[in-house]
Amino acid sequence: PPQRGYLPVSCFTHLVSMPILQSAASVLLLRPFRQPQLRFLGSWVILLDPIGLWREDLPIVDWISAPAERLPGLLFKDPASRAAQSMLALPEDANIAASAIAARVWAFGCTGKFAWPIPDRGLRTRLHRLKVPVLLVWGRDDAIVPVRYTEEWQKEVSDITVTVIDDCGHIPQVEKLNETITAVDEFLTFAEES
Repeated sequence: PPQRGYLPVSCFTHLVSMPILQSAASVLLLRPFRQPQLRFLGSWVILLDPIGLWREDLPIVDWISAPAERLPGLLFKDPASRAAQSMLALPEDANIAASAIAARVWAFGCTGKFAWPIPDRGLRTRLHRLKVPVLLVWGRDDAIVPVRYTEEWQKEVSDITVTVIDDCGHIPQVEKLNETITAVDEFLTFAEES
């Protein structure tokens, strides 16, 4: 991978890709005069397979009530891949595993509060206020949020770059890390030059 320092970018993209932070970002868009608050993130926004728009003819899969055995197939194009297995594996220590399970349940509860029954909280009416460059990274085989939602984001955000990663599900930063890093690096290089 390129030599850019990835810790802040990785943390930021991972957080922004989570529905809870996307909802927080949508609150920032409620008042355009407060948008400088987005600038602490670096004058750009990176979204990974985001949830927040809704089309009746293009439903988002109910991952919250999906049986546990179905989840890996919803999250990953190849749930048997090393990357997917690494993310899904529980620690061997029983106490640490219990904490990890509790954290996953808590995270599901948080996303459920913001994204269910439908993930539409009026974000579409506020996206026009976004005045910073946006990178949208999507897994072509996302089984939760169909890749056709990239078209909706392109309609609503004026300065958007879309990267669709082949053979990738809902979590590109895990399933196709190198491709995701390349997309982010190219976007940031372009954003810095602009």
